[in-house]
Amino acid sequence: MIAAGVMTLSAGAAFADAPAEAPPIPTAKTEGATSALPDPALHKAAQEGKKWEAGRWVLPDGSPTYNIERGSDNTDAVKKVDWMTYSGWRRYHAECHVCHGPNA
Repeated sequence: MIAAGVMTLSAGAAFADAPAEAPPIPTAKTEGATSALPDPALHKAAQEGKKWEAGRWVLPDGSPTYNIERGSDNTDAVKKVDWMTYSGWRRYHAECHVCHGPNA
C-alpha cells in the first residue's frame, strides 16, 4: 500500500511539469497545409521513354519506375496503377504511415 502511494505521487509530479498547451497530435491536420496538384508536363518529362521490361516498368537508364494512368479531365484523379505501385502503397499504409506519414 505504501509503495503504491509513492508511485502515485511520483507520477503526479511528472504530470505537473507538463506544458499547459501540448503540441497537436501527429495525425492532426496542420492548419493551412496544402499540397499542390501534380503538374502533368513535369510528370510526363520525368517518365519519358519508360517501357515494360522483365515484369516491371523501367526508365531508359534501367531504374525502376511506376505507371499511373490519370484522368484526362482531372489529373489529380488516378484511374489505374501498376501492380508494383499498388503493392508499395499497400505495404506503406499497412504499417509505415504511422511513423512516416504526411504529418510525422
